[in-house]
Amino acid sequence: MPDTNLIHRPVRAPLGLLRALMLAGAASLAGCAQASPAPAPTSLLQNGGFEQAATHDPALPAWWKEDATSVSYRLNNAVAHGGRRSLRIEFAEAATKSGYSGVIASIDVSALRGKRLVFEGFLKRSSEASKVGLWLKLAGEQGLYLNTYETQPLLKQGWARHVLTVEIPADATTLKLGAAIHEAPGVMWVDDLSFTVSKLAR
Repeated sequence: MPDTNLIHRPVRAPLGLLRALMLAGAASLAGCAQASPAPAPTSLLQNGGFEQAATHDPALPAWWKEDATSVSYRLNNAVAHGGRRSLRIEFAEAATKSGYSGVIASIDVSALRGKRLVFEGFLKRSSEASKVGLWLKLAGEQGLYLNTYETQPLLKQGWARHVLTVEIPADATTLKLGAAIHEAPGVMWVDDLSFTVSKLAR
């Protein structure tokens, strides 16, 4: 049986060791709190935030072009989703014979074959009667693969996020994309467009 005359006392760590452990734990927590978030995917679009003006006309965005005849589109410093400005596009049925107004950009997708890509951005409209959305047109050696237009119910006021996903075929060469307003006269603002490789598996 145990010796009842022995006095059992708890073992205590030296004070210096306890302080060192506490400091190490605090530093570890601070490091976790200050850890940088994962970087956003790199966009394949140029000037998707419309911060850069065209060299020939400071009122127009660099890289983007009108997608219909007589389109009224201008950089706008008064309304923006991110950054300092957005792109303002006006649709007037009397002036636009094509039935819509919009902007367009073109990308060489030869190096992106077999990948899934995401085209997204933020749109805002002045009239509930107008329809706005993003669109994609994909062409290759066999002709036109895809011509899709995305539209969705929008909030009465404020910005709405729009998303389109596309898988690039094995012989695709060129992808055209843009944003458009139609159906009824009004104004659309476009901002923070991006075209990125999807993280999701095919």
